[in-house]
Amino acid sequence: ANSKLTDLVQNSAGEANTGSERHETLIALKMNPSIDTSAEGVIFKDKQGSLELMNGEYNRQLRHRGNVLLRQGDIGT
Repeated sequence: ANSKLTDLVQNSAGEANTGSERHETLIALKMNPSIDTSAEGVIFKDKQGSLELMNGEYNRQLRHRGNVLLRQGDIGT
C-alpha cells in the first residue's frame, strides 16, 4: 500500500506546471488522518519538494476558505 501512495505522490507533484487535479490529490493526502504525511513518513521521505507543495497548497486552501467565510459573515472579525 505504501508503494502505491508513494507513486501517487510522485505522479501528483512531478512537474511544476501541473493541473489542479494533482494539487487536489496532495490536499486529499494531507487531509486524510490515516496517512502519515510527515517529513519522516514513508511517503514524503526524501521528497521535500512534494511535501512543501502539499503543505503550501493546503495552507492556501485554508486561507481561501477563511476569506470566503469572512465575506459571507459566517465567522467574526
